[in-house]
Amino acid sequence: MKSIYQLTALIGNKSDGINDEKFMTAAWILYAWMRREVIDCIPLPELPATVSKSAKTGRSVASIYQPEEHFFTLRSSVFENGIRDTVEAEIMPYRQSLLLAVRETAFLREPGAKAKRASGPLAFVRQLIDEVGLNDGRQLSTGLQRITTQQVGELADFLCAPDRWLPVVVVSQAKNPALGQNGYLVDVRELASDLAGSAHVMVIDWDVTYEFSRIVGDEWSCFGGAVRIYWPELFDFETDDPYVHPLYTAQTIRRNFYPSEFEKELKKIIRARNAGQVIAWNRFGIRFYVEAEQMRMLSVSGEESTEELLKQCREQLCRVHESQEEYKALAETYYADMVACQEDSQALQKQMTAMTEMLNRQRREIEWESGTASGRFGL
Repeated sequence: MKSIYQLTALIGNKSDGINDEKFMTAAWILYAWMRREVIDCIPLPELPATVSKSAKTGRSVASIYQPEEHFFTLRSSVFENGIRDTVEAEIMPYRQSLLLAVRETAFLREPGAKAKRASGPLAFVRQLIDEVGLNDGRQLSTGLQRITTQQVGELADFLCAPDRWLPVVVVSQAKNPALGQNGYLVDVRELASDLAGSAHVMVIDWDVTYEFSRIVGDEWSCFGGAVRIYWPELFDFETDDPYVHPLYTAQTIRRNFYPSEFEKELKKIIRARNAGQVIAWNRFGIRFYVEAEQMRMLSVSGEESTEELLKQCREQLCRVHESQEEYKALAETYYADMVACQEDSQALQKQMTAMTEMLNRQRREIEWESGTASGRFGL
């Protein structure tokens, strides 16, 4: 199993707390996304609900909606081209706030299937950022964030904050405005849009970089058209190694990258780091659908709950049966391929045998003709 994208963020602003309206809106956005994904093959209620359904097309969806507990979790899975792609998302209370957790994983179930590359966030993440708000100590944005001289101190504090969960990409302006776009060697607006939900993209003008360097020190700073990634790790400007956090100077960018290629490299690095990070979901209390459903089933009681339990068991048995049929089809395909390979091998072996016999026959004929010629000329 390979992670494709991961995210943890608080819903709303830092001061919102556990907000009923924000919860309802966020749950609706997640559920509506799941419903759109399967609208052509799995009918679902229009409003958020506790559901669990699957289709023969290889798609399955499930969700648990408990508004009284401010809890919502979903799981959407599809099997295509030998890969099982699964998206999980959950909203739950966390430290007097609402926490969002998102995880997309891919599982290669057929030999030869190509692994899915680490990608950016799903569509609902951008929608949550724009319509509800997400933060990890600072508001996530689908656009760039310009840092003023007055905000440099806040940026320095945020960079070494223990609860920062996303990397920060700082893009500085070169002194010469003729370089790049007004002194910026990357398209900052496009970069900020593409990395929304994966990183904070912050822009610092030339005159502001002096104050930034004064606070964090030159080795930790970013200036003169450089671009720097500050990973979400607990660090200290006085004692830790600044070169753990990649710095790309203007000279490096201009010498080693064609126009627009550097942005692609940045996005590749950040998405790979996002997919590869190890998140202790249990530390946040995140259960995701499978574990949450098990807990829900164990907590039910009474005759009505027993019926619900039996219904869930039947649905799970159906999924197991579908998986068995899927594996059976794969096994039959592999057997057919093996038989075809054996037939090809046998045909090739016959051809080789025939060619060997022909070569031996020609060799004997050549030897006979050579002997005859020798006798004829008395050699």
